[in-house]
Amino acid sequence: MLLLQAYVLSPVGNSVATNGFLVSIFNFLLAPQVAQLVGISAGAFVAYRTKDVRAISVAGQLVVLAVVLAILGWLGGNAAYGIESRGLSATDFTFLRNTASFDISEHLIPYDRTYTYGRAFLVGALNTLFVSVLGIFFATIVGLFVGIARLSSNWLMSTLARAFVELMRNVPLLVLLFFIYAGVLLQLPQRENTIRVLGNRILLNNRGVAVPWFKPTETFSAWVPYLVVGLILAGIIWYFRNRTYPTTGRPAFSWWFVPLGFVVVAGVGVFITHPLLYQEPFIKGFNYAKDENQKYIGMVMTPEFFGVLSGLVLYTGAYIGEVVRAGIQAVSKGQREAATALGLSQSQSLQLIILPQALQVIIPPLTNQYLNLAKNSSLAIAVGYADLFAVANTTFNQSGQSVQVILMLMATYLSLSLTISVIMNFINSRVKIKER
Repeated sequence: MLLLQAYVLSPVGNSVATNGFLVSIFNFLLAPQVAQLVGISAGAFVAYRTKDVRAISVAGQLVVLAVVLAILGWLGGNAAYGIESRGLSATDFTFLRNTASFDISEHLIPYDRTYTYGRAFLVGALNTLFVSVLGIFFATIVGLFVGIARLSSNWLMSTLARAFVELMRNVPLLVLLFFIYAGVLLQLPQRENTIRVLGNRILLNNRGVAVPWFKPTETFSAWVPYLVVGLILAGIIWYFRNRTYPTTGRPAFSWWFVPLGFVVVAGVGVFITHPLLYQEPFIKGFNYAKDENQKYIGMVMTPEFFGVLSGLVLYTGAYIGEVVRAGIQAVSKGQREAATALGLSQSQSLQLIILPQALQVIIPPLTNQYLNLAKNSSLAIAVGYADLFAVANTTFNQSGQSVQVILMLMATYLSLSLTISVIMNFINSRVKIKER
C-alpha cells in the first residue's frame, strides 16, 4: 500500500489519469462496497476524460468486478441471514456420521441400511460415476458410427442415420427414459417366460438383462503385476513403432502389435494365477440367483440401470453423431482427393487421413456433450436408479440438512465436470496441429 502511495506522488505516476485510476484502487481496497463502486467509477471517469486507453481498460474491469462483488455479497448475506434465521447451518457436516437407515438397491461397494449418510452419499456418487463413464464410452461409439453413416453414399444407411438423429434430438431425454424403462424394459416377459439367447447364457425378463461375467477370485491381486508389465510392454512397442516416423513417414509395424503385447502378458498371467471365475446367470426363485455375498451370479443389469444407460447413450450419441459429421465435413475436399490419388481405399482414407484431421474440430464440442451426459445422469431418479441425486434427495429428506446436502451435490457434479474438462483439454492439446 505504501509503495502504491509513493507511486502516486512520484513524477512517473503523477498524471491525472494515473492518479484517478490509483485513487479508485485505494477506494476499492479500503472502502465499503458502495464507496468501492463510487471510487472506481470516479477513477474510470477521470481516465476516460484524459483518454488514457490503458487506464480506461483496467478501470472498466474494476467497475465490473466491483458490481459483481457487490451483488455476490448481497446474495451471500441474504442467504446467510435466511439460513441463520431458520436455525440451520451450512458448515455442520457431522450428520454424515449418523446411520442412514435406508436401503440402496444398487451399489458398487458394500452397503446396507446400517451404514452412515456419508457412505450412502459415496455409493450414490460411484453409481453416477459408473453410469457416466459407461455412457460416455458407448455414446462415443454410437456417435462415431452415426456420424460416418450420415455421410455414407448408401441411401438407406444415410437415411436411417438421419432419421435416428432427428428422432433423438427432438424428443426430451426424460420422455425417452420413461419410454425405454416403462414402455420397453418393464414390458419384457415375466420370470416364467424368460427370453433365453445363446442357450441359457443371456437371459431377458422384466427383472433385467443377465449375461455371463467374470468374478474376481482370491488370487486376483497376484494378477495385477502381469497387467502392469503388459502395459509397460505395450508402451515400449508403441515407442519402437513410432521411431521410424521422422525418417520414413510411416510406422515400423501395424498398431495391432500394441494391444497384442498387453493381451499376451495378461493372458499368461491368467493361466498362472487364475484370477477370474467365469459365471453364467440363472434364475432361482423369483429373481436371478445370487452368491453367498448376495451378489448376482454373472452380470445383471436391472431395468433401472439399463434404462438410464441406454437412454443416455442413444440421446447423447445422436448429438455426437452430428459433431462427428460436422468434423468430417470440415476437412478439405482436397484431402480426400489426395488420398484417392494415392490409391487408398475409402476406409483407409477415413482412418488415416480424414478422422485424424477432423479430431481437431470434433473434440471441443464433443467435450460439451460429455459434460451434458454427466449432468443429465441426474434424471436417473425418474426411473428409480439410485444415482447421486436420488441418494441426496433421500438424505436431506431424512436428515433435514438440506443446505449441506445441496452443497455436497453441487461440489460433486462440479468435480466430475471439471475432471472431464481437464481430460478432454489434455487430449485436445495432443491432437491439435503443431506449428513451427
